[in-house]
Amino acid sequence: MAALLLFVLGCKRGADPVRAFIPGTYVSAASGEFSVAEDTLVITAGEKEAFTITRHTAYQAILFGKLLPERHLVQHFEGLYDPENRVLNEFTTRRIFRFDPGKRLLLRAGPCIIR
Repeated sequence: MAALLLFVLGCKRGADPVRAFIPGTYVSAASGEFSVAEDTLVITAGEKEAFTITRHTAYQAILFGKLLPERHLVQHFEGLYDPENRVLNEFTTRRIFRFDPGKRLLLRAGPCIIR
């Protein structure tokens, strides 16, 4: 019984709901006067606090009110989870990703500060 209690307490103490939420697929769409775009981020967990981020972008420029042919872009990034601040730092583009597991959202913040 004591071993079971220690196991349960150990799991709860080490559990980080934000880190557990991060792996997944996130989709956003935007449109404006000059373009239409859709971004998909696929985030997978790696070793320890490392994550791989793959960004798929599909976009169409608008010229004189007409959509031009769709273009695609795929980018690969590496990120590191900061358990103290509960954010994912991506160093190539210097982005910080914040997550809200309760609302099931990924929120992009500004550039990260490297200490």
